[in-house]
Amino acid sequence: LSQYEDDKLIELSTQLPTILKRIDEMISSPYVDNLVKFIRRQLPPFSILFSIIKRKPNELETILADKKKLWNEVDIVCREKYQQIGSKLRSLAVRSFIYIFLTKMLFALILEYPVSMYLYGDVNNTSILINTLFPPVLMLLIISFFRLPGEDNTRKIYQRIIEIVDADRSFETKVAYMPKKSAVKKPILIFGFTIFYTLTFVVTLSLIYELLTLINFNLVSQVIFVFFISVVTFFSYRIKQVLNEYRLEEKGTILGPVFDFFFMPILSLGKFFSSGLARLNFFIFIFDFLIEAPFKLIFEVVEEWISFVKKRKEEII
Repeated sequence: LSQYEDDKLIELSTQLPTILKRIDEMISSPYVDNLVKFIRRQLPPFSILFSIIKRKPNELETILADKKKLWNEVDIVCREKYQQIGSKLRSLAVRSFIYIFLTKMLFALILEYPVSMYLYGDVNNTSILINTLFPPVLMLLIISFFRLPGEDNTRKIYQRIIEIVDADRSFETKVAYMPKKSAVKKPILIFGFTIFYTLTFVVTLSLIYELLTLINFNLVSQVIFVFFISVVTFFSYRIKQVLNEYRLEEKGTILGPVFDFFFMPILSLGKFFSSGLARLNFFIFIFDFLIEAPFKLIFEVVEEWISFVKKRKEEII
């Protein structure tokens, strides 16, 4: 703006309300959500290509003309991005662990213990111990199953970049229609799926209730257990999305539908509950730098050990 003359600035200022109104209309457009989802799926190859352009702008023409050189650059950039994602994953894992652990201790001190004593005249120390330790341990267990994108994903990104660079006509000219909402082709079937999805809540929560009752959890401890397991599941899902930043396609598993059946209700509850936990961020601010560093070091040591053992296995084979 400092480069514009006064007359031009005055002209722009008169148009500002119209511009802001147009921006608001675009943000509130019913097409935005679908457009964001579509763009997110297409983004990895463009992000990698943009990184290559930024790294070597003077050599770009040579690199794009030679597929071998292009592959080398894509491979190098992807490895760097995957490494960055790994560091971000460790940081998020540590922060989430602290977040869950501290808030759970807070709940035990100001809610679970006194309320259980008031309502039942007794406190089940086992339930408090399980409620305190199980959620953060579950968080670490879930995250331990996450895997960074590998060479297969890099090759898919490389192939997509080749299509982009070669000006694939189908890619350049194909028009993608994005409706405001997905068309309901079979309303009866959708109604049946909705009923089934509702039943997943009943089944999952009933199983949790029966299991916790079996180990003498009172109602207060059960509610807190469900609350934190839901939040842990939601946090884990959010952390997993970090891994998908440069993943072109996410592979499904045979047991995926089974896990979805039991975890979707918990995930939905976690999304609902997580907004309330956001108010406790000041605890993380206080303890972050005192606790995060040792945990981060542990993660790095374990990761290096796994990498070392893997290399030794490869040498033996």
